Amino acid sequence: MLCLTLEPASAIMRAVVYSDSVDIRESIIRKGCILAQVESREQAILRKKAVEFLHAEIHKRYRIEYLEAIAEIRDNNLLDDISQDDIDEMEDLFTSNVYPKVEDRGELDKSFESMIKMLKRPHKLAFIIPSIPRIMMKHVSIFPSAMKIGLSTIVAYTLSKRLENKLVAGLMKTYESRDTKIDDTLVVNFEDYRQAYITVSQTEGRRMIGFAHTVMKAGENKHLVDSTREILHDVRQALIDKDDKLQKLGRPPQHTDDIGAISFGMGVIDRVRETYYQFSPDKMDRMIQISNITELHYMKQMYDVE
Repeated sequence: MLCLTLEPASAIMRAVVYSDSVDIRESIIRKGCILAQVESREQAILRKKAVEFLHAEIHKRYRIEYLEAIAEIRDNNLLDDISQDDIDEMEDLFTSNVYPKVEDRGELDKSFESMIKMLKRPHKLAFIIPSIPRIMMKHVSIFPSAMKIGLSTIVAYTLSKRLENKLVAGLMKTYESRDTKIDDTLVVNFEDYRQAYITVSQTEGRRMIGFAHTVMKAGENKHLVDSTREILHDVRQALIDKDDKLQKLGRPPQHTDDIGAISFGMGVIDRVRETYYQFSPDKMDRMIQISNITELHYMKQMYDVE
């Protein structure tokens, strides 16, 4: 539990680095991740094609026949009473959490870049958001866990973007070495995609999957997920109010991108709640297990091919 006798900024620092969140915050700070980038036309084409290929691969592995062929899923009867429609819901939850469509990326990347800069300086949060001590006191028992979910959303997205950036760089290197013309007619083949994919370390890939499933699994605790959304809403509203005051003084808003990032996080939480409460706890738990197993299985296949 947070110690409320601490100065607000110190309490916020403790909340951000509390327990399991240490690994999350270090993921943001240690390597950094430039999300919003100026790209050449060829890079933009390759990014669109890489993301389309990635989505197509995800869709293939969220088919019942693919899942039935994985021994760990089959032998533990994880698919009992689970239909393709159920799996489709899980696929959508995973992709919306980690791999939004490329058309939605521009503003979202800017938003997350701004939010990451803010989270690198947690000791300044009380000055950026003066109402944060009140928000923390309102949710004192749940604040660290809620912070973990919120940060996991950011890290899962940034790690997936890093994977995507390496895919683009790897494909660009391959096609430039062959003097292949990069335009809208280009067709990416599986082996070129795989060679680019494995430039990302398996450790980093597993961590991305882990953070994504941390967010997905949060739905099993209704109080936690509802409180997380309420905290995100309160923080977003505080930033909206702050920007409104600036605009009334004739000054430009400062937190448009931060508000966008928080809105994305709220959307993910809403999607988790919407999906989770369609199913029984046991069924949802098995579906998350299935998603985790199939993602790790796919990754192993990609790296194990000689």
